[in-house]
Amino acid sequence: MALELWFREDARHALLTVAVASLGAAVGHGSPDVSYCRGTLDALRASCCAFGVPWAPFLAELRGILAAGDVLATLDASSSVVVVDGRS
Repeated sequence: MALELWFREDARHALLTVAVASLGAAVGHGSPDVSYCRGTLDALRASCCAFGVPWAPFLAELRGILAAGDVLATLDASSSVVVVDGRS
């Protein structure tokens, strides 16, 4: 396996960690600020682009992690466009 692939996987894991922490904290402090969540997702998408991490699979994995932690339902309730089907 090439070093580039190892680095990309490390970057993907780091980005997922930051995303889960940021969006989880947004939900943990009450009703999440939709602008904050959108900004977090925009920064993640740009970072994925910079590291060569495909956005759609990344977002699908993020949705799964957030759903398992009961974070996704709160985000979806606050705005149907925050983390929906890769269109965010």
